[in-house]
Amino acid sequence: MSVAIRRLRQLPVRGRWGGAAGLALLVFLAWLIFLRPQGGKNPLAVAPPPSRPAIGRLITYDEYRAAVAGALTELQAASTASEDSRKKGLEATAAT
Repeated sequence: MSVAIRRLRQLPVRGRWGGAAGLALLVFLAWLIFLRPQGGKNPLAVAPPPSRPAIGRLITYDEYRAAVAGALTELQAASTASEDSRKKGLEATAAT
C-alpha cells in the first residue's frame, strides 16, 4: 500500500485530479449500465396522489380535479355577472 501512495505522490496535481475525475466517470458509467433500476419504469415519474377519505367516502384525484374545475367555472361566471346574479352565484358556489 505504501508503494501505491508513494507513486501517487509522485504524480503532478493535475494528474491526480484527472485520475480522480476519470475514476468518478468510470463509477458513474458502471452504475448507469449495470446498477440502475431496470424494467422500463422511470423512478423519477410522479404518480397521482392516492385517494383520501373525505366525510366517509373516498374521492379520487379525477373527481377532485373535476370539482375544483367546476367551482372555478362558477366563480368566473359569478365575477362577470350583475350584482344580484353575482351574489346568487357566490352563494351557490359556497354551498357546494
